[in-house]
Amino acid sequence: MPTQMGPRRTRFPTALGIALIGVGAAWWSFAVTAMQVLKPAYPSIGLLGLVSTEGQAAAAANLATPEATTADRLKGRNMALAVLRREPGNVVAARTLGVIAGAEGRESDFIRWLAYGESLSRRDSATEFALIEERVAAGDVSGALLHYNRAMQVSVDARDTLLPILIPATGDMSVAKGLASFLRRRPLWWPHFVQALNGGGTNPATMRLMLKALHLRLQEPSEAAALGDGLQRMIALGDHDGAFAFYRTFRKAPPSLLRDGDFNRTDSFGPFEWSLNSEGGGSSTLQERTDGSGLALFVSAGDTDTDVAWQTLLLPSRNYQLAGRLVAEAASSPPMTVRIQCAATGIELARLTSVPSDTEGTPLKTQFHVPENCRLSKILISVAAAAEGQAAGWVDDIALTRL
Repeated sequence: MPTQMGPRRTRFPTALGIALIGVGAAWWSFAVTAMQVLKPAYPSIGLLGLVSTEGQAAAAANLATPEATTADRLKGRNMALAVLRREPGNVVAARTLGVIAGAEGRESDFIRWLAYGESLSRRDSATEFALIEERVAAGDVSGALLHYNRAMQVSVDARDTLLPILIPATGDMSVAKGLASFLRRRPLWWPHFVQALNGGGTNPATMRLMLKALHLRLQEPSEAAALGDGLQRMIALGDHDGAFAFYRTFRKAPPSLLRDGDFNRTDSFGPFEWSLNSEGGGSSTLQERTDGSGLALFVSAGDTDTDVAWQTLLLPSRNYQLAGRLVAEAASSPPMTVRIQCAATGIELARLTSVPSDTEGTPLKTQFHVPENCRLSKILISVAAAAEGQAAGWVDDIALTRL
């Protein structure tokens, strides 16, 4: 076990906490405050009279709080040493000695006691948090991430504490590369990480690196949804072309202006494929056409005008033709529309509207121009308000062509 040393420069600024330490771009994000990571409700000092090692270890830790006096720390150190003499495998006592050493500037003892505690158990989150702080202070990205991984592997609560700190740091490529090496092995915490990344990622390039490392499988609905959310985040961050190129590494088909205009895919995912509103009054579902010509999008109305399907498009500035079949269920059916809308301005660029008297499906066409600032656009299928659940008809054979 570590021996005591004279006072040295303190690397544990708040004694019990993971303090905010600036060690270069994005590294401050790894720091954690004392109240976040080491605030268990330890038993009161009255436990000093207990004979159990568990009680004595907890009481010793209670004497190592940020408010502890020098006398308290001395008493806590002696108690923790006594616990370890009786029970050498007590991780709380080992961690307490490390905390006290850090508060007193005995840096080598601080590191060695924490390492000893970790050798006893990797399930003590507070020990892992302290080791994260120590590696951050040393500027060791891979070492800090190793302890992030260990903490999050064994504790869901640790994930809740650490991910909000880790996600902003993933914008740094060195951090992202380090995380990718863990993500390739699909650790237990990866779903929580991806959910947090898709909600708060800041760098599309590092997001692609980390999502690629996971080898997400489109045949698994939850993984396809996670990838789709990641693509949507990249678009929101302004990397439209990068998101589309990454999407195409999963869908190997040649690039096209519109995906699945004939509605034959039943495994669509993400913003570059159809999203369907399949619940509620205004909704859409994929069903077989009565003429045996494959699937089509069948639309039902709600009590308000509703978008029932949509897809993100990347359209260079030029002229196009939009075509499609919008087949009314009956002459009294609510009208359906297919429209293209500029994402930047919300301006409608093109529209097709079903004709209530047309129950045979005469193809509709319209020409339109995409201005420079509307490269990112959306195609939306909607239905007008009507009686809840009233069948509107079906849509099929949507096509976009350059002119």
